Amino acid sequence: MVMDAFLRVWEEFVNIATIGNEFDKLVLSKVRPSYKNGKFFIFVKDEFTKTWIEKNYLDRIVSTFKYYDVEVEVLLEQRNEEKMLKNSNLPSNGLKSKKVSSNTYLKDNNICKEDNLEKVDGNVVVVEREEDVSIVPNINPRYTFDNFVVGPSNDFAYHSALNVSKYPGKNYNPLFIYGGVGLGKTHLLHAIANEIQKEKKSKKVIYITSEQFTNEFFKALNSKTLHSFRIKYREADVLLIDDVQFFKSSMKQAIEELFHTFNKLAHDKKQMVFTSDRTPRELEEIGDRMISRFEGGLVVEIKKPEFETRMKIIELKLKSENLDIDEELKHFIAKNITSSV
Repeated sequence: MVMDAFLRVWEEFVNIATIGNEFDKLVLSKVRPSYKNGKFFIFVKDEFTKTWIEKNYLDRIVSTFKYYDVEVEVLLEQRNEEKMLKNSNLPSNGLKSKKVSSNTYLKDNNICKEDNLEKVDGNVVVVEREEDVSIVPNINPRYTFDNFVVGPSNDFAYHSALNVSKYPGKNYNPLFIYGGVGLGKTHLLHAIANEIQKEKKSKKVIYITSEQFTNEFFKALNSKTLHSFRIKYREADVLLIDDVQFFKSSMKQAIEELFHTFNKLAHDKKQMVFTSDRTPRELEEIGDRMISRFEGGLVVEIKKPEFETRMKIIELKLKSENLDIDEELKHFIAKNITSSV
């Protein structure tokens, strides 16, 4: 989440700015940061602390968050928190009993996620929510592991993708699937996303094509919103990128961004899956650094399906469309169409 990213920025600032000064560190660790609508709030309990921060640290805090195009304001907690909540359109009535979450506070029980703040009987309380970030844009819910036809040509790729969906970030990272057009690479990416969406609702999953990634990057670069772009991709739990063969040497900045995104996710043990129509070694335009990273995980191939697998695919397709054709015609189709199945 964006909130979590800015909390980490705050923690890093405090750790660096107060090196060798335990008193300052103690004071800054007792405030409660929060973020809403492009603004970073620092809640303090008394006027003395507010004045002290504004005099000694506010300029440096503002400078740190200016990089992310985020404004900073120091507020007295009791008087201004309610005002912020009201302006943020958080619910103030009709609430059922809430349980205070021990996981809401990230450090010394002082830092609280603003999404978990609500007003109950005029008092600000911390409530526990089950966060669901798993609804993935661009994912076709019809592409699942259940309707992926498995045969000798794709068995290894299928089971590798299934393992990744069950244990993201654990075994095969990155997973790189390559093969010709229409053999099921995209189906497996969608199946991974759908399986994680179903079983691990708290996971942030991103599916995107290489073209979409590149377009979004240059749009962010031109509009000076790269910080939001980086937070989006570098805070993902699972990143799925389709058709990486379309990254070209002329897209150096986008490839550089992909490189640093890869390193961040790999460091955090977050799952990555890539697809291509060729092996990593053949992706000459993407550069040696990315090739070595693609090859650092598990590389699997999907081959053209043999006759029996093609027959199963035809039968499944007919069943899904509630159609029936002559057995002889099925054999004719399976015999003559060997790719883009």
